[in-house]
Amino acid sequence: MEETRPQIPATMRAFAIDRFGEPGALRTLPTPEIGPDEILVRVHAAGVNPIDEKIRDGFKAIGDVRFPFILGQDAAGVVARVGPQVTQFGVGDAVYGAFWLAGAFAEYVRVPIMHAAVAQKPATLDFAQAAALPTPALAALTALRAVTITPGDTLLIVGATGGVGSYAVQMAARCGARVIATARPDAEAYVRQLGAVEVIDYTQHNPVTAVKAAHPQGIDALIDVISDRTVLPHMAEMLRAGGRLATMTHSADEVTLAARGIRATNVDVFGTTGGLDDVVRFIDAGGVTVPLEHTFPLEATADALDALREGYEVYVVVDAVGGTSVEAHEAALRRIEQAGGKLISWTQLLCELQRDWVRKETVPAFMDLFIQIGGTAGIQFAYDKAD
Repeated sequence: MEETRPQIPATMRAFAIDRFGEPGALRTLPTPEIGPDEILVRVHAAGVNPIDEKIRDGFKAIGDVRFPFILGQDAAGVVARVGPQVTQFGVGDAVYGAFWLAGAFAEYVRVPIMHAAVAQKPATLDFAQAAALPTPALAALTALRAVTITPGDTLLIVGATGGVGSYAVQMAARCGARVIATARPDAEAYVRQLGAVEVIDYTQHNPVTAVKAAHPQGIDALIDVISDRTVLPHMAEMLRAGGRLATMTHSADEVTLAARGIRATNVDVFGTTGGLDDVVRFIDAGGVTVPLEHTFPLEATADALDALREGYEVYVVVDAVGGTSVEAHEAALRRIEQAGGKLISWTQLLCELQRDWVRKETVPAFMDLFIQIGGTAGIQFAYDKAD
């Protein structure tokens, strides 16, 4: 028999669009009903990924949708209702996952168990941290599997300070790989802390030239989060015969690279239903950390999505627990001022990132963007141009 919670409201707050191409807005919409093989999750946190911005703008691959359409894939929360055919989760379970096209930017999300990547939340992470994991961590894990990392392998990660890259560095290092990372000078300490043993300043050195000089026999593997079809073949030149390559940008000509003795994989995790249990094992073993930062208003969700288009690595967290918006905003403002920044407007924050009111040298190399719903009604964020 289906479990229910009487306190589940008939309506909820959600960030939705009425047509593709519009910014989107916070709406009051009906709380979803679930089917026999679905669960209803009370969202404590949700993550923003590049695919969310693409979907908002009309990404054709998702097929037909019904409007208003709630955006968001990644989330963490507590199971509020369970369908009668669901046996692996119960009411009250803390879960996280990539709930593909389910509408995670909301207070409740309906999750079809057979069509989502969902697992018990890592015990060592809070909801905000867990929400920052699913899509980028799954992409990193899938890439590592594609390049078949074994202890002692030398692996270059291009784009190591972004979401996917930072997780890939940590996971690869924990698997025993010798990790080389591309990063700006101000991010070198950060990627070394993640596990990189060599760092290439791509602003001063050509990564291919630098790697060939340090490893004239070639390296074993390459994970590239950045390069397009014109650049990736050149990046592959640093691989030894029999080397492995994985790209997140679908830029690899697998046939051509195979003729050069390189096994290439175009990684795509959208729609996958597995892998999160392995991510949990990395987390609970202390192998992966997730940093979080500042708080800003929910109304800037549209701006968060726009920031992705400008090349920023961003995450979003939706948290419905504790605090007041005034307290959260004041605390965030103090942190910004301590870092040398000046806040002009909560709702305009992400539109103003390139202005001089935040001195570039005071911005840490890796920061995250979060949205909070409910008690603290704000957005946590951090910004960094992707490598």
